[in-house]
Amino acid sequence: MIKKSLVFILSEELDPELDEIINWFRYYKIEYFHVKSTDFIWIHNFEFENFKLISAEIINTTIDRKINFNEIYGFLYRGGDLNLNLKSFFDLNIYNQEIKNNINDEIIFLKRLFFKSLSKLEKCFCNPFNARPDKFEMSELAFNLGFKTPSFNIITSKKELNLISKKNSYITKPFTDIVVFREDNYRCGTYTCTLDFKVKELKNIFFPSLIQQKIDIQYELRVFFIGNELYTGRYLYDNSIVDFRKEKDGVVKIVPYFFNESERLKILSFISNSNYKSGSIDLIRCSKKELYFLEINPIGAFGWLSQQCNFHLAEKISKYYLND
Repeated sequence: MIKKSLVFILSEELDPELDEIINWFRYYKIEYFHVKSTDFIWIHNFEFENFKLISAEIINTTIDRKINFNEIYGFLYRGGDLNLNLKSFFDLNIYNQEIKNNINDEIIFLKRLFFKSLSKLEKCFCNPFNARPDKFEMSELAFNLGFKTPSFNIITSKKELNLISKKNSYITKPFTDIVVFREDNYRCGTYTCTLDFKVKELKNIFFPSLIQQKIDIQYELRVFFIGNELYTGRYLYDNSIVDFRKEKDGVVKIVPYFFNESERLKILSFISNSNYKSGSIDLIRCSKKELYFLEINPIGAFGWLSQQCNFHLAEKISKYYLND
């Protein structure tokens, strides 16, 4: 019987937090097979037994390394996708669009099959199927478990925006993920902001936009969890700041924070019902001392929280993947 000795890692091209995890992998002598989203991959000969993938030859042609699926016992997903290198094996000079679409569907099926098999491994924190949770679904779950959640609307017209903006203070942000990109040597990105712009400048009809109640904030909290262990930091910054991600370094600090037992159990209940094993949860303590749930990110950033609060999270994540 072949000994399962490898952790399969899939990530984006640049991931400094993963670099730290990998350093701890090396320290604990955890063997791994790292695939970046820019690497060219090919998978040969899927072998099944009772609908379970038991063998497949996986080749990373970018770094010229080859393993078999039967060597893998864990999956660490940090984002990205498999870049299947088909041009090396087939003549893809196909001009019929229907055939192209069909081939693309076949590739998607193969990827899903492979990811499903990885996600069923003994040790797996996150996978491509649950890496981008539905924010509204998670907010509804948190609400049903006793958290406060900001009220929201999705607005498409200046008329409706004028009506709600007269009632309360609101913010706007994406209902999926923020976008970070480079433009003319600048690092740019979307961020949360208040509705303090001139509504008159908007068109009468615009793209569907999430408008969310602005909470009178006392402080913001970031919870990174590994199983039932909570590592929480309280952000220290001026309450006039709406999204600290666009502030200069040094403006925002973070210190360790501890919940009372009732709130700790409520957070653990949310984690259990969300079916996530690890990730980041963003919360707000409002001026009335109530706890508001904002969102959960299964691939949440942890490096700054870990460094500032001395949590050693990269080491703790690596320990989870020790092959017992």
